[in-house]
Amino acid sequence: MPWDTTTLYVADLAESGLSGITALAGGAEESVVEPRWDSDGTLYFVSDRSNWWNLFRYRDRQVTSVFAFEAEIASPLWTLGQSNYGLTGDGRAMVRYTVAARDRLVDRRLLRARSLC
Repeated sequence: MPWDTTTLYVADLAESGLSGITALAGGAEESVVEPRWDSDGTLYFVSDRSNWWNLFRYRDRQVTSVFAFEAEIASPLWTLGQSNYGLTGDGRAMVRYTVAARDRLVDRRLLRARSLC
């Protein structure tokens, strides 16, 4: 199951195939869900590396936290195709998160994202 273990990879596309294949996140101790590219080439994903499903991004060859707080951004993937965050294309994200069994929706700037709780 995806919450047990997953690995997120990126690669360069060359004429001869893929090159520079790199594991960004995941493995035996971390699960990754909902990877999504933004229009500026940034890759966003949800990871449980902090024991909470939080939003991260891969930009300029570095993985950084976007939202780091004690809340769940993702939920169990019982069905395919669900989405717990959306990128607006103008530097913002709409994020559904859960604290104490209550869902909330927040609109945040991705460039200056800070803790929500």
